[in-house]
Amino acid sequence: MAESNVRPTGIASGEELESYRSLSTLAVLSFVLGLLSLLSFAPVKFFVLFFPPAAIVVGVLALRQLAAAPEVWTGGRLAKLGIGLAVVCAGTSLALKQLNYTRIQREGRVVAEHFLTTLHSGDIEGAFWLRMPTEVREQIKEMVTEELPSQVLEQYGSFRGDLEGWGEAIARGEGTVEFQEVEGVYTIGEQEYASVIFKYQAEQRDLLVLVVATSIIAPDTHNRSWFVKELKFDYQPASYAPKPAGGHGHSH
Repeated sequence: MAESNVRPTGIASGEELESYRSLSTLAVLSFVLGLLSLLSFAPVKFFVLFFPPAAIVVGVLALRQLAAAPEVWTGGRLAKLGIGLAVVCAGTSLALKQLNYTRIQREGRVVAEHFLTTLHSGDIEGAFWLRMPTEVREQIKEMVTEELPSQVLEQYGSFRGDLEGWGEAIARGEGTVEFQEVEGVYTIGEQEYASVIFKYQAEQRDLLVLVVATSIIAPDTHNRSWFVKELKFDYQPASYAPKPAGGHGHSH
């Protein structure tokens, strides 16, 4: 009689048993969190602080679960992919953020130093124009005084008033002005801020001067333009909090 090829009922091959393994929920969750780690490139810090670490932690737990009971669970590739996505997204995002931070720090310092150097040389009008975005300066630079908008004239009068005291002493070239540090770098929407501290040494006393350089994107040209938003004499360190520039970013 011919030999039967039918397996006894209730006995399955190794391949069939493997097909019954359950897909690990932790592995799936790690993969989903890894995909959500792509949000790390958004400007919201929460995304890079939450999704990549969560994907890595859950992925590691999934791999431990699989190692402890390989005959029960599957999904190792999903867990590893979730971890890999999290690491790549977090690393790249943080690197880009650091590069952007360094750029704002560098460009803000250049603008602040140029402004204070111009003021210290006695060129008060030149320093005033540096308190406006490039596009605004380009529009009014050829105008005579009588043609200037009343808002600009008011701002100039306010700027001269702000210089009373220590500002006037700096504009007369008294004492020395030295760069101290970039105290902070901030971004609010598309606006960038760099708060730069200088040490002013005069015969009467030494004091700190804060120059806040700000950049905005022009709506017409989409170019980024830097200007000086705020100027504070006798500044107390760590007391500045940025506020969004209104309108064209003029100082009021």
